[in-house]
Amino acid sequence: MSYRGYFKEQSARDFAAHLAARGDDVFVAGITAYSTLGHFSDPVLSSMLSYDELDLVSTIFHELAHQLLYVPGDSDFNEAFATTVEQEGLRRWLQAHGRGGELERYQVEDRALQTIVEVFIDGRAELATLYQQPLQPAQMRERKRELLAETSQRVRELEQSYGLHTGYDQWLDEGLNNAHLASVGTYFGCVPALQHVLERQHGSLPQFYALMIRLRRAPQLRRALCQPTPVRAPRNSTKVAAAPD
Repeated sequence: MSYRGYFKEQSARDFAAHLAARGDDVFVAGITAYSTLGHFSDPVLSSMLSYDELDLVSTIFHELAHQLLYVPGDSDFNEAFATTVEQEGLRRWLQAHGRGGELERYQVEDRALQTIVEVFIDGRAELATLYQQPLQPAQMRERKRELLAETSQRVRELEQSYGLHTGYDQWLDEGLNNAHLASVGTYFGCVPALQHVLERQHGSLPQFYALMIRLRRAPQLRRALCQPTPVRAPRNSTKVAAAPD
């Protein structure tokens, strides 16, 4: 797993402190929605009821997608699959209810959000390149700080340009780190590839699901499809994400 979930916040914070003490980048966040992978039939939790309608609908689609398909040990694929289903499900739900104006606004905002997500993913790729350089640790850490600052600045500029509040501001204010970038990558890194697969199935969700289920036993194909970006944090438990410093 790319993250760990806890029902006791202190347990999460204790584990995060252990990781930080050994030099890992970490972040701990409360979440308000999660999947039980079919253990319970109803994915609606009391902690989700403060969402606006569209967030609630899209979250239900996301968590139900995990019940349909979940591959142990492949967080990137699982979350990208659920995010793809979430986005397509919300789009079709709005269409089915004749809410074209809301659909148009959603699509405009989604394109802006995808642009911002790409900045995080590009920043992560730049860091991955940096970590392969034959630099002294002090030099590498300084360059790491610079790249994270540049990524944060680009995100802030795009948010201002689009007039969009993405919710990433707390990360940026506290100081972006590897664990944040890993979180974005887990949820969004493979989404464009899966959206392309859905398009090639002419938008047929049953065919798309059948293909995705076949990938359950094809780890090499999954990795090739999702090359290579290991985190959107899930939306009441607590999550810890960690990545090497």
